[in-house]
Amino acid sequence: MKKEAAFVAVDRNASGSRPRELFEDAVEEAEAALEADRAALEAAVKARDVAVPPDGTLDAFRAALEGEEALAELQPTSMCDPAGMFLWFRAQGSQSVRHF
Repeated sequence: MKKEAAFVAVDRNASGSRPRELFEDAVEEAEAALEADRAALEAAVKARDVAVPPDGTLDAFRAALEGEEALAELQPTSMCDPAGMFLWFRAQGSQSVRHF
């Protein structure tokens, strides 16, 4: 790999950001976007007072949140997958009153 032209060109870069710095910047941006999307999804769950019982389904979870404005801000390529959040909420044993 160290003999490949792309690696040599990047390795010779004496000014500007190094590859590791660029990677770390991208990771930080992705983590910030994920946190924002997770917070939006959590806010929607709280706003709708959605309970996620242990035997709840993903379809019921999505239906309970359908039309929620806070979710309109989620990026289409978000790493904050509603299915993953559903499983997390279900594992936490949601304490909300409303059940779907």
